[in-house]
Amino acid sequence: MSDLMEPDVLIRILITWIIIFALSFFFGKRFSLLSKTTLLHSIIRFAIVWTSLAILIFVSKRQYIDLFLPYLTFVIHLIQEDYKATLSLAGNKGELIQLTAVLNHSVARLQQNTVMSTFIDSLHFIMAQALLFSILFSWPVKRFRSRLKLLLLGVPLALILAGLTTPMLLAGLNETAFQHMDNAYFESSQHSWLLSWMWLVENAGNWFQNVVLALLGGAILQRIQASNRTRG
Repeated sequence: MSDLMEPDVLIRILITWIIIFALSFFFGKRFSLLSKTTLLHSIIRFAIVWTSLAILIFVSKRQYIDLFLPYLTFVIHLIQEDYKATLSLAGNKGELIQLTAVLNHSVARLQQNTVMSTFIDSLHFIMAQALLFSILFSWPVKRFRSRLKLLLLGVPLALILAGLTTPMLLAGLNETAFQHMDNAYFESSQHSWLLSWMWLVENAGNWFQNVVLALLGGAILQRIQASNRTRG
């Protein structure tokens, strides 16, 4: 477990708390009107869909991730200009996403046209996608048309989610490697927004810890508010 007083952890907790309170504000009344049976069905549906999607995407991950590789490559080129990037799947079963970078100019102690390879586990990509569509599949709606709209909304959301995570992690790992190679480069780029975003979004996650703390804080505030109303 990371230090709760670290800035990136505090920011993650704050973001999670804001999201939870926003959802509570916009959908809290709607959820309060749902029956326990409906909520239970949504939870069961989420568990089934999450498991099924995770297995399906894992089994066919090579075909699924291949669809996103051109887009992810475009994002990497959008966020940096130090190298030309090529993304591919590595490993016998495509368990790794590989970034092959050819330097456009000298970076740190590396010369132009130097080739670098960076790898991340493809589960970083798969689990986020499975979670997104599981939520959309299990969200309580009454009509099939509403469900279809949610699933169609999942397409741009999947692109946004993929663009904000996987390319940032790969490019951030390269940025970290550059810093380790050259102290002068480290001094000039240690406050890079790319590294800040990578640590915030991907650094071993720790999102479960943040969600629990945010929910706990929200529950305490609601308890205090309820107590004040009773006294009033």
